[in-house]
Amino acid sequence: MGCTTSSHEVNDGVEKAPKGGDMQSLPKSDSPPTNVPPTENKDNSGPKHVETRSAESKYTLKEVLGKGRYGIVKVCIDNETGIHYACKLIDGKAMKSASIIDDEVAKLQEVREHPNVIQFYDFFKDNHGMFYIVMELCKGGDLFSRIVEDGSYNETSAAELLKQLASALKYIHSLGITHRDLKPENILLSDKGKNAQVKIVDFGLSKMVQDSTLMMTTVIGTWAYCAPEVFSNQPYDNTVDNWALGILMFIMLSGYHPFDPYGELADGELISRISNDDFDFDEPEWEGISDDAKFIIRRLLQKNPKKRMTLEAFLNTSWVLGDTSNTVDLTSSVKRMASFSARYRPIPGKVGDEAAKKPTLDTIVSERRISAD
Repeated sequence: MGCTTSSHEVNDGVEKAPKGGDMQSLPKSDSPPTNVPPTENKDNSGPKHVETRSAESKYTLKEVLGKGRYGIVKVCIDNETGIHYACKLIDGKAMKSASIIDDEVAKLQEVREHPNVIQFYDFFKDNHGMFYIVMELCKGGDLFSRIVEDGSYNETSAAELLKQLASALKYIHSLGITHRDLKPENILLSDKGKNAQVKIVDFGLSKMVQDSTLMMTTVIGTWAYCAPEVFSNQPYDNTVDNWALGILMFIMLSGYHPFDPYGELADGELISRISNDDFDFDEPEWEGISDDAKFIIRRLLQKNPKKRMTLEAFLNTSWVLGDTSNTVDLTSSVKRMASFSARYRPIPGKVGDEAAKKPTLDTIVSERRISAD
């Protein structure tokens, strides 16, 4: 669920882009990226100007939806209206820098106008140092589980879902925000209806960079969805989200990860395959999938970020617009996704260490999360 957030950046998190646009390589490491402890803002007094009140004064907290490093997410009910929300409870005392909470809330407030981004409603703290972020409750579950549950699924369906996702990313980027942790578990559905909307959630690792000449430098995110430039310690921009979109598109059409098909690679090998852009369409699941879809994936999974397909170009492709995406049922891909899901689905009603022993489909490789905190 990503309650753990981190925003420590080398040189304040951004680096001036070199003249001419070429990115300069930073010193490379022979080992996988490691956590970088924050060195700034040790003030744990918490976000400024946040209202202090008890949760019970307005909400009734119910069942746990998920658990993270610093807190949990619960269903909460507004005592006056009866409306159900999702409430993220964060232990401010456990945070190395409580200002991180303020950063996340600021970004949630900024992006909430888009229909495909999680909606923010309330923020407060109690007298015990616990912070509460009240957000839209997405009752449709995660995207991949929904695909498996529905069973009937084709390229046209995938194109519509990806269109919503790319539209949200384009909007986020227009605000100067890069998500940096786009992965299946951070893509939910608004409800269980047939026309449910895609919702991007968890902005804990996102970064706001208003100046387009500035670039990010922190090695951060989730390994399986990180772009090659992040691993090589190069300054990077918001096209790392475009790369993640390509990974998600690949999985949505085939049922497996392009760089780790069976979720069994050691960290070093996974990073090596991503860094070398080593993937193919050789598995049988790709036999009935259109060439246009494969072309788009190749363009999104470009090792050189300058050659990576833009979100605007993606949204204007004939495949996304429905002109060339076929309606052949992707039975084989859904079955493969289902077998992964059955193998790695968490124990119902369990959170924390016990549930972690059986990661979900979308965390087979995404549990290897890079964080700067």
